[in-house]
Amino acid sequence: MFYLPIIPRLQRLYASMDSTSKMRWHHENKRGDGLFRHPSDGKAWKHFDNIYPDFTADPRHVRLG
Repeated sequence: MFYLPIIPRLQRLYASMDSTSKMRWHHENKRGDGLFRHPSDGKAWKHFDNIYPDFTADPRHVRLG
């Protein structure tokens, strides 16, 4: 089994101007048209948003699954 440290990788993703906008896409491009474009459009993601509003208020949050 391999261990891949996640914190340095996330720091590199947010350090790059190109990937930073992609890491915030789920927060900045919300649409209410009913189409599924990103996991953030799913029921489970919306349920999590309702339960933990403090976590979802920051557009830089990362969910690992």
